[in-house]
Amino acid sequence: MAVTGDVPLPDANPDERELLLGWLSWLREAVLRKIDGLDDVEARWTPDGKLISLLGIVNHVTHVEWRWIDGAMRGEDTERLDAEFRPGAELTVASAVAAYRVRALAADAYVRAARRRHRGVIDQRPAGGPLTTTLITRSGGAPGGNASSSHVTPDS
Repeated sequence: MAVTGDVPLPDANPDERELLLGWLSWLREAVLRKIDGLDDVEARWTPDGKLISLLGIVNHVTHVEWRWIDGAMRGEDTERLDAEFRPGAELTVASAVAAYRVRALAADAYVRAARRRHRGVIDQRPAGGPLTTTLITRSGGAPGGNASSSHVTPDS
């Protein structure tokens, strides 16, 4: 196991989903390590008010995972609001971290439950329900390009 600082990197895993989820977990924890130990005032600080605070980052990545899983993968309506970058006083460090952990568990559960039909296609069919798939592609077809998804149903 490789180590970055005192934090071990995820182990290699022949299961692609578990490898993905291992790295995603490591990256999530990297975000949370930055806010760990800060109070609400410290977590809202921005240099000259121009950047996103650490609390805004945690809130934003929580919403990104929601939009990706519920919106892009499940086809539900989601939207990005500017308020996620600058959360109101009602969002505390503790509640933001808790929401991020809950969202991470939901995303991980979805990834583990999705049936993979072949490379780049995830079967979205609930048991006994209509077939819906999501095609995962990269712009320009090049590795490292921006990922996008397209939903395909029998009626498409």
